[in-house]
Amino acid sequence: MALPDILRNIGTALDQIERYINGDTSFDPRNILNGIWISLTTVRGHMQRHAQNAINLQGQLNTAHNLLNNANGQINNFINDMANVRNECLQRAQLLTIAYNNEANERRRWYQIAQERQTNGQRMVFRKQNRINILAQEKAVLQILVRKCKAEADLAEFNRASNMTNMADVNQLLGTHLASLPFYDGQKEPDSYYAKLRTINESDQSLAVAGFNAAARANVMKGKITGRFHPVPANDPYTVGNPAINTEPFFLAWL
Repeated sequence: MALPDILRNIGTALDQIERYINGDTSFDPRNILNGIWISLTTVRGHMQRHAQNAINLQGQLNTAHNLLNNANGQINNFINDMANVRNECLQRAQLLTIAYNNEANERRRWYQIAQERQTNGQRMVFRKQNRINILAQEKAVLQILVRKCKAEADLAEFNRASNMTNMADVNQLLGTHLASLPFYDGQKEPDSYYAKLRTINESDQSLAVAGFNAAARANVMKGKITGRFHPVPANDPYTVGNPAINTEPFFLAWL
């Protein structure tokens, strides 16, 4: 595929990322980002071939190793500011096009910046995924707070009743519900599995037992983890501050 076509494909992929940021969740942005990285790798291959031709013609074997670094460096700040991601991505695509058009006159300059380019794509994917996880966690926390307020009101009402249930009733109901859900070993999509655990906890929370608090619900989720994810650590090593995994939102963030 010709380089201009590849660059147009990158622009199209960036448009899809914009749609995802604007709320279109019909596709996985990680696949789009991976496609961008593959396209950029293809661009890098084109550039390296041009650099080798220049080396062969000019006999300067020590001036072409960093040819593509500047183009890769254009995406280093991709996730620094989500509000400006559209403009930033378009600027990177424009810089790639400009770099290609000016390549014949700038071979020596591109050589010095090729090394840094090699890892920027992976860093971009990592930072993008980390930001998505943070946003998902914040959304889950807000949803849980709303449900928690309602649950606390329901609990206060049930506490006044003389026939209030206890943890034995909760555990019995939990056992029935959890038995139909297989253990999590990393083979299923984590958000979907978490949603099923939340549904079970919510159904048992209707019993309004004081002991079935946030920590107890988190422990229910921990008990369904197996394989390389077991045991669940006490604190999340992947989140800033290493918070204790003692609530459902923190469990989701760790998962």
